[in-house]
Amino acid sequence: MTTIKIVESFLYKQTLEKKVSTIDYLTSLILNKMDFLEIKKDMKTLKSEIKPKHAHLLLNKL
Repeated sequence: MTTIKIVESFLYKQTLEKKVSTIDYLTSLILNKMDFLEIKKDMKTLKSEIKPKHAHLLLNKL
């Protein structure tokens, strides 16, 4: 089975199970991936802005 046939078969099964059109299913996949990439970017930005502190330093503040 060629890769294209495998992908077609997978898409067909997914759209039947989810009862959506192929376009709706693919759009959903793309939007979810874009959301994931945006969240990953935001997390990277936050990580660079927040300086991690060691646990004992945080406990000393208590």
